[in-house]
Amino acid sequence: MPKSGTTFIMRYQLDLINHAMPQNGVEEVQKQFPGGKFFPSIDCEKVEMLRRISAENGDCLIKTHSAPSFSIKELVDKGEVKAAFCFRDPRDTMLSAIDHGERTRKGLDSTGAFADIYTLKDAIPLAEYSIKVYYKWREYGQAIFIQYEELMSNKLGYLRDIAAYFGYKCEEDVLLAIFQKHEKIKEQARNFNKGVINRWKSEMSQEDLMFCNEIFKADLLAMGYKLL
Repeated sequence: MPKSGTTFIMRYQLDLINHAMPQNGVEEVQKQFPGGKFFPSIDCEKVEMLRRISAENGDCLIKTHSAPSFSIKELVDKGEVKAAFCFRDPRDTMLSAIDHGERTRKGLDSTGAFADIYTLKDAIPLAEYSIKVYYKWREYGQAIFIQYEELMSNKLGYLRDIAAYFGYKCEEDVLLAIFQKHEKIKEQARNFNKGVINRWKSEMSQEDLMFCNEIFKADLLAMGYKLL
């Protein structure tokens, strides 16, 4: 789910892979795919390329905001892949996308991400898409689910959970070093905005909050979020 800590979690995973498996396929993925580790979608052709890279080099790491497609499910169901799914209060993802769009327009993100998002109204399609993807991953269920709000209050705990889920054996001092490393560098990342939870409570006007709640009420409640 965009703007829900996916890049932050990916960096945790990257350090875990590099520690547990120094010989891996991460760099080879970046060499062979134009988007590096980010895949807008995953089809059969990409699956076969990833299989080859993994067989020749070791574990790979990719990021996607897509729903669990047939190709993704095939990999997971066969035990070839493990997935992590991050999600966040849609109202905060909208605010974060607005911030990111402003940074992009200032030239701080060369990817052009969210450049067309100026207002909450502009961010509605992003939120709607993200919620649909959330439901599809919940229905499929084969992933470790990471709620942004819980992640921000227990990063080291989630880092331990992620390491265990993906089968990477790391000593506690290694996990602590990874945690501390990313606490120091997170504000330099182009994808990092504020790292704050419940932004909607202080940053949305009453009118804006009512506007969002009217559109997403059922979804917010289904995802476990409060309206006020």
